[in-house]
Amino acid sequence: VTMLSYWVLISLTTLCFSSHLPGGPHAHIYNKVFSFFDQDGDNNLTVTEFWANVPIIDLNGDGIITEEEFIETWESITQYTSEEEEENRHSAELLFKQVTNTTLSVNDKILFFKVFDTNNDGVISRREYLIEWERIHPEHDDYTSEPHSTMPTSPVR
Repeated sequence: VTMLSYWVLISLTTLCFSSHLPGGPHAHIYNKVFSFFDQDGDNNLTVTEFWANVPIIDLNGDGIITEEEFIETWESITQYTSEEEEENRHSAELLFKQVTNTTLSVNDKILFFKVFDTNNDGVISRREYLIEWERIHPEHDDYTSEPHSTMPTSPVR
């Protein structure tokens, strides 16, 4: 499978799921990220899938993940349009700040998984993922009709 076919498949999957979800104007961006990791398309992301598909976030190879490196990686996954640039960057900043206020070691990438695994069962369902996005990004808190906590699910470091 070529990289182009891979991105076509991700785009079609994202469009399919996004069209069935209520929500804010950027729900499709979050669904792109989920679909990137949910390689088998079962709407559940396991720790194994996460580790197998997590891109190399430490872009300069120094063992530390900065906010800017995270944002660059996020932008490469989301393939956003020019109209979505500001909102897309804001979403990446919000997620990074859920995990840390400084930087992360490369071994701490699992903390991004833990933000969305709200019931700590080692699996993130698409619904669980979107509910957590509502908490992280309250400006667009209608991705699902589920109630959500205003408290972080994992501590900020």
